[in-house]
Amino acid sequence: MAAHKKLPGSNYASVGDKPDQKVIVLALCAGYLKLNDCASCVNSTIPLLLQKCPNQKVAVAWRVKCMVRYGMPVINDYDVWFVAHEASAVKVKDVALLEKNRPSLERMLLLEVERKTQQPYAYNALAYGSQTLHMVMQCTPDISPSLCKECLVKASGEIKSCCSGATAAAVLTPNCYMRYAHTDFRI
Repeated sequence: MAAHKKLPGSNYASVGDKPDQKVIVLALCAGYLKLNDCASCVNSTIPLLLQKCPNQKVAVAWRVKCMVRYGMPVINDYDVWFVAHEASAVKVKDVALLEKNRPSLERMLLLEVERKTQQPYAYNALAYGSQTLHMVMQCTPDISPSLCKECLVKASGEIKSCCSGATAAAVLTPNCYMRYAHTDFRI
C-alpha cells in the first residue's frame, strides 16, 4: 500500500496499470480538519487498516475524523456493504423535541452538500429549545452528486433508527457519513 504516501495531499490515489490489477486508495477527512490534522489521522489509520485487514481485497477503516478505504475501482457507484453506528449512551431530556428538529437540519445540510460537487461537505448548527445541535454531512469525492444524496438519505434513516434521542451520534459508510452532537465537535 505504497500509495498512502500520496494521500495527505490528495484524497484519491490509484495503483496498478491493468484494469484487473488496479486498486483505488481513498482517504476522507472531515471537511473541518486542517491539513496537518488530516494527515495525522490518515497516517495513523493506514497501519490499523493493514493490521486488521491484511488479506482483504476491499476494506475500510473509520476513525473519529477520517476514513481510509481501498479496493477495486467503482465508477460513480457506491455500495453500502459497511454501515457503522456510533451513539452516546446519554439521551437528551426531550427526545421528541430533538426528533422534531433534527430532520430540518438534515434537509438544510443535504441541500448544501448537493451544491458542492467538488467537496461534498456541509456543517451547520441549529438552536432548538435551550440546546444547539451541531451536524456534519460529507461524501467521498468519487461518487456522483445523486449517489451522494442517496447515501446521505440512507445515513439519515440509519441515524433515526439506531440513535434516537442520543446526545451525539454518527453513521459511517464507505462513501458518506453524517454526525451530530450537542457540542461543537470541530474543536
